[in-house]
Amino acid sequence: MSLRYTPLLLATVFVGAGVGVAGNAAAHGTMITPVSRVYACFQSNPENPTNPACAAAKAVAGSQAFYDWNGINQANANGNHQAVVPDGKLCSGN
Repeated sequence: MSLRYTPLLLATVFVGAGVGVAGNAAAHGTMITPVSRVYACFQSNPENPTNPACAAAKAVAGSQAFYDWNGINQANANGNHQAVVPDGKLCSGN
């Protein structure tokens, strides 16, 4: 018995192969799920944090980082980010 490749069979194979492959991807900034520490501080009153860790972070560096939770700011790069962020340090911003 020979197998005939009909359009319905081919469609079934390709659709079946794609099941479980599709999904959402996000690759910029800090994590929301699981919640990153800086995002948790942003959500819980960044100007007057009640969480001791958030209050300590604010005391050291102010509250601006809580508002910039979704990105790494390299304000002094002046368009030359490759010099400021070395290879292997992209995610952390060095």
